[in-house]
Amino acid sequence: MAGLWSSNAHRWVYETFKILHRDISVDNIMWFVRDGRIGPATSPWRLKTWVNTEQKPTTAPSQLTPMQIPRYRTGLFMAMDLLRSGRPPVHKYRHDLESFFYVYAYATAAYNPVTKTFGHIAQWQRGSLVDVGKCKHEFFTRRKELLDVFSEMHPLFEPLLQPGTFFVRLLTLFAILERHRDKVDEVTWGYLEDTLDAGVAAQVEEIERERDQMVTYSTFMEILGEPEDV
Repeated sequence: MAGLWSSNAHRWVYETFKILHRDISVDNIMWFVRDGRIGPATSPWRLKTWVNTEQKPTTAPSQLTPMQIPRYRTGLFMAMDLLRSGRPPVHKYRHDLESFFYVYAYATAAYNPVTKTFGHIAQWQRGSLVDVGKCKHEFFTRRKELLDVFSEMHPLFEPLLQPGTFFVRLLTLFAILERHRDKVDEVTWGYLEDTLDAGVAAQVEEIERERDQMVTYSTFMEILGEPEDV
C-alpha cells in the first residue's frame, strides 16, 4: 500500500484495531485505476506518470543469488531500528511510516516508466539484514552514498530531488531520525551487557520518546500536503 488512501487506511486500521502492517513494500501496493490507466496519481506519490493496465509494474530480474534475494527485498523496506544487530525492538507505528518512505525511495531510484519495471538499488543488495541496515545508515549520513543510490534514476523523477519537495522533506525527516539514534549509542557506550543502570535506561527511554514524536501520522501527512481525515 502507498499514497493517500493507503496512508489513511493504514491509520484507520491502527486506530480501530491497533494493528500494524509490518511488511509494507512495493509487492503489496494498492494501485488506482482511472480512464483505463493504472497509477498513483490519485494519491500524493506525485511520481507524475501512469502505466498501462495491461502492463503493471514488475520487478526486474535480479543478479542476486537466491539466498540474497529475500534478505535484500525484505530489508529494503524495513525501518532502520529493525535492521540493527542485537535484540529487535517492538515494532512501532513510525516503523510502518518509514517503510512507506522506502517505497517512495525505491520507486524514485529504480522505477523505469518506459519499460514499466522496477530495477534495484545496488547499494542495498547485501547478504544480511544487518549489512542492509549499515548501507542504509550511510544513505542517511553520507552525501556520496545518497547520490549513488539515485545515480541511475529516470530523468522523469529528477525534480523529486529538488529542495522543498515532499520527497526531500521525508528524506530529511528520516535522516534526522537516524542520526538522533546515535544518542542512544553515546549514552550506552561502555555497557557490555544488556542490563543498563536506572539512570542510563531512563536516558534511552527519553531519547526513544523524542524519536517517536518526530515521526507521526500528522507529520507524515503534513509533509505530503494532504489532510489527516481517515
